[in-house]
Parts: sequence; C-alpha cells; structure tokens
Amino acid sequence: MGMKSWTNSSSRPALLTCVLVSVVLMGCPMTQEEDEPPTEDPDVSTPGAPDLPPADLEERAELELLNQFFEQARSIREGEAVQFGSFVVESVIESDGRQTWKYRVGGGLAVLTRTQYPDGTLEDSVDRNIDGIADRISKSTQSGSIYTRREQIDENLDGLFDSRETLEGELQGDTLQLTVEQHILDSDGQEHWTITQRRDESRIQTEKNIDALRSGCEFNSPPASGPPNTVLSYDGNRITIIKGEGKGACSNETSIMIRKALTYVLKSALGCLENLNPETAALLVAALSSYRIRFICTYTGCTGYGGGAPINADKLGSEGKTIDVSFNEDAIESLDHFSNVLVHEMLHVAGFRHSKLPNNRDDHRDLVYSCGRHCGRCVVDQTIGDESAQDCARCAAPQNKLSCGQEIREEISGSCELDDGGPGTFGCRHPDVYFATPTSCKKLKIHDCAGNYVGDYGSCTLTCPAGYTERQVCTGDDAPSNSCDRPSACGP
Repeated sequence: MGMKSWTNSSSRPALLTCVLVSVVLMGCPMTQEEDEPPTEDPDVSTPGAPDLPPADLEERAELELLNQFFEQARSIREGEAVQFGSFVVESVIESDGRQTWKYRVGGGLAVLTRTQYPDGTLEDSVDRNIDGIADRISKSTQSGSIYTRREQIDENLDGLFDSRETLEGELQGDTLQLTVEQHILDSDGQEHWTITQRRDESRIQTEKNIDALRSGCEFNSPPASGPPNTVLSYDGNRITIIKGEGKGACSNETSIMIRKALTYVLKSALGCLENLNPETAALLVAALSSYRIRFICTYTGCTGYGGGAPINADKLGSEGKTIDVSFNEDAIESLDHFSNVLVHEMLHVAGFRHSKLPNNRDDHRDLVYSCGRHCGRCVVDQTIGDESAQDCARCAAPQNKLSCGQEIREEISGSCELDDGGPGTFGCRHPDVYFATPTSCKKLKIHDCAGNYVGDYGSCTLTCPAGYTERQVCTGDDAPSNSCDRPSACGP
C-alpha cells in the first residue's frame, strides 16, 4: 500500500466519498449516540445532489476536511506510513509489543519519536532544532493510581541536559506536584542537581484573563450523553462534542463554533505551527490522532475563563480514557477568539503547560499563550496588548525565531576588542603601526522580537587612546533596520 498523504493547505481541498445509505441524502447526519457507529459524509460533487445554500456548502466542506484528517489519524494509529503536511509519520511495532512513531520533517530527521510500551509507559524524544540530537526526553508511567512524568531538557541546545522536571500525583486528581531541578556546576568543578522549585500544579490548565478568579466560576460536572443531550461524533466516536440543553452540554451555536474552530486548527493552525515550531505541530498531531477527546461546556458564570484541558493527557490518552476539553460559553467573543482558545487548549492536550509568574499567576507570554494567539488567528490578548511579533518569536523553535523579525540594540562599552578581520582584535592604530584596544566601543547586538539575545551583528570604535586613530569608525549606517512589526501573516 502506498503512503497516504494529507495537506492542511486551503489551496488543495480535501475530497472524500462517503457510503450513501438507502436514499440520497443532502448530508450525512453527524448527530448520534455514543454507542452508534460513525456516519460518513458524502462528497460535495456527488452526481444528482441538490444545490445547497452557502452555509450548508461551508458545513459540508468542513466535515470533509475533518473526515479526511481522521482517516489519516486512523492510518497513524494502525501503523501505516502517512504524509501529513511537512511530516512523514512512520510506525514500527517491535517483537516485544512496543510501538514507535517517528514524525520526520520532510522525510528527514524526526522532530518527535514516540514509543508506547505494553505496560502503558509512554516515552517522547524531541529534537527541537532537528539536528539529530534529542534535547527533550519525557517518560510517563503509572503505578496504581499515581501518575508520574519525568522530563529532561537541554535548554540551550548544547548537548547537555540543563534541567529536569517531575510531575506526580493522582491520575485524575485536582493537582499534581511539580519538582524542578537544575544542573549546577560548583566553583570547585563539582556537578550536581539541585531543586529550584516545588509547587502544586493544577491538573486542568485553564485559559483565563490574568485577573479572573476561580471563585467566580462554577464548574459543572461533565454532561451525560443521553437526552436532552446528543453527541456530534467524528473518527468513530474518538472525537466528540456534547450538544444539548443539559447542564454542561454545549449549545447548538457553540457546537457549530467548535466544529469551525477545529477545522481551522487542522486547516491553518497546524500549518502555522509546522513552519514555526515543528515540535508543537508533531505533538498536536500525535494527540489528535491517538487520544479520545470530548469537547464540553462546563464553565459558567465567569467571563474570565475561556476553557480548560488536562496536562496529563498523555497517560489518559494512552490508556484509552476520554480527555475532556471544556469551554465557557459565556466567554466566547467571536470565532477568531474561540479559534485561539481551541489552539491554546489543544496545546495543553499535546503536553504543554503554563509557565508561572512570581505571584503564581499564569504567564501570558509563555509558549502556550503565544502559540495560541499567533497560530490562532493572531488575536490580541487584552491582558498584555498587541504583541504579535513577540508572540511569533516566543512560539518559534530556536532556529526559526529570526523569521519573525529582529531587533538591533546598541551597547556602548569601555575598553573592548573588535572582531574586524584585522591584525589581532585591536580597533585603534598608531601612525608607527602600533595597535591598541579602543577606550570605548559600540557593539550591535541581534535580539529576536521577544528580546532574547541571538548574536553580534558587529562592533565599531568610538574613541581611541591619544595618538591613535580608529580602524573601524562608527557611522549612522552601522545597523540594519529593526523588523519587529506585526507579522504580515497577521494582516494589518
């Protein structure tokens, strides 16, 4: 069997053919009970099908895109080779029962290697900058009801693990304990690990305004699937939306918005993440293709919360348990805003959690918020304002940060050395061919749009000792222009 392919580009519409039931239908129904078999949707080009109004045609196109993606998802689960956007996903089942999936970028090196063991252990090896060396390794295990995930991280990509983190607690409890350790080199050259942080971490990560208080929210228990609720189902009930009038179910309007936002994730957001941060895209595809996910609406009475999702979805998903992604209908402002919320929550399902500020509030400038905004229709966070270029850089993988733009900063220093290709590194010259270091220099430092130092653009001499002249004089044209403007992909 040849390798199946999937594109999330809007320029190549997905077309699938569904099995028609006894009569020609205007559309295959997507409303069904959880224990009913999934129903396919017909091709829009089915001969003899009546003309549909634009809204119905839009819905049909969305359902076709979802069906095509989940057909590919089944292929990934079953171990077939799949071309998915820029990834080639390969799977191998070992003789001891292990199954390994490799998410290769362009068919080359793997950005993600995921292995599931017969005892349920799940191990991820991530190569963020795609150089063939793993820089983040995590392993999730379970002993009784206790879930544990241990992770080692090479933060500066130098080939050595700088930090390690442990999340541990009841698999379906309210909190997990996070322990962070840093690799320390003492003044006497001795290496050891030291605990730098220990705190309780909410198992359900929530998208919220910085001033929102949990006390203002009511969390309703996940709704039942029976009357007055129904189930919108995709991928053979692996992806479902609970819709109806029962407590905790989503309204018809919200159910439609979830479908549209999910279509946006598959059609646009995944492509954005593939280009900017392949690690996040690969982990998101892995989650969507292997976990059982249920979308519900259980937060009420608090406009500050957009939704919530578990950060231990890896273990829940690997055991076949349903992962609830919950939304607050009161906080939905628009489809653009909701698309950002869905990208944000799905990044939690993919394994990413929030960074914390010193006051223990969520950092709205962490990877989850930044990628959610940038690849979720470039929405503006009311808490921090429009930081579109910064969001792009914070979301990007190390090798892609400057694709979002750059900022050149001047640094004036005292006695300095210049790397100008001349004799030695001396920036001042005496008429008798003596050289000296300048008494002051200007260095041009390259930063990404998030303010992180990337490298030096160059240096020049400002002043020299008496009797010496500058070999590399500073002018007003030394630095390139800054380019940390709103990314063109975000529109005006």
